[in-house]
Amino acid sequence: MIHLPLVDSARQATHRLPMFLKSLFLSLGLLACAVVHAESVPDKATSIKTGKDLQRAVRLALRTYDGEKLKTEQERTDASHARGYLKGVKEASWILDYANDGVPYILPTNITNQQLAQVILHYLSQHPEKQDKASYQVVALALTEAFRNPKWKPLSDAAPGTPKAEGDD
Repeated sequence: MIHLPLVDSARQATHRLPMFLKSLFLSLGLLACAVVHAESVPDKATSIKTGKDLQRAVRLALRTYDGEKLKTEQERTDASHARGYLKGVKEASWILDYANDGVPYILPTNITNQQLAQVILHYLSQHPEKQDKASYQVVALALTEAFRNPKWKPLSDAAPGTPKAEGDD
């Protein structure tokens, strides 16, 4: 076994340190340049308050799921917001599934965000009169119609916005 003197390894380490620092600063400089030259980002996504807003946002999300490159930064921001909205709906729905009897719908565990978007758009195309309702109501109605929980019993004096059985409108 060969033992190198401690002095040589210390010299090599101090020799490598300036090279590492140069690489680090070069990387940080390139990152800073990329940030400075990046396209300006809109201040915020368009809100999703009504069925109409939801329909517009979900259509944008579906276009990106299909691989389309959106033209404006606002469209890209809104599509990203819509994809996050759909993901949140799906994940919250799965959590609610644990209260099985108390929820009006049960999502399939293998449903994709894209399929969820298609269910919502299909519902809005079949029920255009619902476009002025709050987006959360539209989502609940669409998912209840598509994935009704057979154990769920609607309340007779349901709170406004609670999904009702078909024909209760």
